[in-house]
Amino acid sequence: MHPITGKIYDRRGPSVVIYPAIALFALGLIVLSQVQSVIGFMFAAVLIGIGFGSAQPCLQTISIQRSPKDRIALATSTYFCCYDIGIAMGALVLGYVIAGYDYTVAYVLCAVVTLISLIFYKFVVAKQPNADIQA
Repeated sequence: MHPITGKIYDRRGPSVVIYPAIALFALGLIVLSQVQSVIGFMFAAVLIGIGFGSAQPCLQTISIQRSPKDRIALATSTYFCCYDIGIAMGALVLGYVIAGYDYTVAYVLCAVVTLISLIFYKFVVAKQPNADIQA
């Protein structure tokens, strides 16, 4: 997806990619929470793959573009450290959710958190200037 969404990002800006990508990701998680067949599972996987595969490189690009030139490496490593911490914490929390409830609740909770990230993007990330920050 990156070759397609990367061109859209470059021509029209990050929001044109981020909003639908995160919405598709959340929709895929909701579908995954309700699947009863292999076809449904595959459909959810496509939605999640397109959503996540489109959003992740765009979000990383934003973090790099908004960093001073001499701190791009730090921005990249910080992005991936936070990404890894999120995966680790999510796995821990969702393990408890699954043990106490089931996978359906876990996937719906992930969809809700994903949709909340759209609110964060709209009011925090998208409000900041798009130009590179010069040191």
